[in-house]
Amino acid sequence: MSVFPRKVRPGDHLVVDDRTGFTVWARDVVRETLTGFVVRRGRQDPRHPQEFLRTRADKQAVRDPRPPGTANYVGPLITTTTAAAAAGAQTLAIETNARYLSGDRVRIQLSDGNFHRTVVSSLNGTTGFDFINPLPDSVPSGAIVQNLSANAEVTYE
Repeated sequence: MSVFPRKVRPGDHLVVDDRTGFTVWARDVVRETLTGFVVRRGRQDPRHPQEFLRTRADKQAVRDPRPPGTANYVGPLITTTTAAAAAGAQTLAIETNARYLSGDRVRIQLSDGNFHRTVVSSLNGTTGFDFINPLPDSVPSGAIVQNLSANAEVTYE
């Protein structure tokens, strides 16, 4: 077929095939539904069978939707000393030793600001404890004592 047909057909006109670019008679073309192209009959691009498949409904609703609670994280158990302790001491007086156990890892703030790491060996009543490593420096009253083994858990309100 030539690019420009020479014959005249009454009641018909020429159009350009969108896929090939050739000039064809209007009665020989169809419009593709998916792309809207005007193409020669028999040359249209058929839809793939997978395009006709429909998915099943996916129920994604949550049975009991509730917003998450507010997290309260306290961190390591912190208390302060109630009396000063000299260098070399292995006993410390603190505000309370609640939640302290033998074998807990603790950090004691020294007078120079550094922390001394040690392990609790035994508890003295409700306001003191003994530890394994002697103090390398003095500890003032009101110094920070952290119990690293008694971390608070995350709780939700």
